[in-house]
Amino acid sequence: YEYTDAKPRPVIYSTARQISTVREIVDATIELIGADREFHWLHNNPSRALAVQLLTTLPLFKSNRFAEESEYRFVQSAHRGDGVEFTTKEGLIVPYVKVPKEVKAPWRTVGRHEVIHEIVIGPGNSPLNRRSLETLRDKMGFQGLLIHQSKIPFR
Repeated sequence: YEYTDAKPRPVIYSTARQISTVREIVDATIELIGADREFHWLHNNPSRALAVQLLTTLPLFKSNRFAEESEYRFVQSAHRGDGVEFTTKEGLIVPYVKVPKEVKAPWRTVGRHEVIHEIVIGPGNSPLNRRSLETLRDKMGFQGLLIHQSKIPFR
């Protein structure tokens, strides 16, 4: 497994933009199939290439009802078993991928401004999620970062 630099990417709230993004991914995959050149291992299998692109893009889609959040997300993927490690927390087996420390610093601040001001935990998440985020926040030196549970119900 090779870590790819997961950069903060803006969430896509517009349905029209979500559709055009998926079309661009599909069109690019079709173009790869028709190209007469040597491919990276991933592109030798068009369905895998399409799946990887979609799996790293779809987490960026969110309902336009949440556009005011102006959310950014880090999306990182690993192939089954490659680079995935496991730990246990409160009786649960939790998979994770290690992120090198040198990758963390560049997105902590932009100029003199903190990139992350608050984290809102979605409805239905367990207290374990909050404690994990608080531990991560403290470890990364974001002690002033607000973490709270969303009051918006699932339905």
